[in-house]
Amino acid sequence: MALTDSQKESVELNMEPESVFSAPTLPMAFYKDFLAAHACAGVVDLAIGQGEMLRACLQLRIPVYGLALSDLHAKKTEIRLTEWLVQALRLHVVVNFFLLNFDIVVTRV
Repeated sequence: MALTDSQKESVELNMEPESVFSAPTLPMAFYKDFLAAHACAGVVDLAIGQGEMLRACLQLRIPVYGLALSDLHAKKTEIRLTEWLVQALRLHVVVNFFLLNFDIVVTRV
């Protein structure tokens, strides 16, 4: 039985591309605890997955080298890490700004 044109269109519209990050991931807290418990001086991540290990290494300032499974995987992970890093830097600037202002107010009193 062949599909009609309208059925083919509905099938095509309902098909979503497979996610680059389809596998489940462990939380970043797990990786941070793991790295701290083992006093890692550097990390080689042979399957970067969603980049949680990379994030943990960046937060702990541990050098890391990660291998992606494809060019698309590498690009998507790079975008996610860059967005996360920009957010972290914005938060850091805002927190330091408020702490600095709080210190100034406290010293004036």
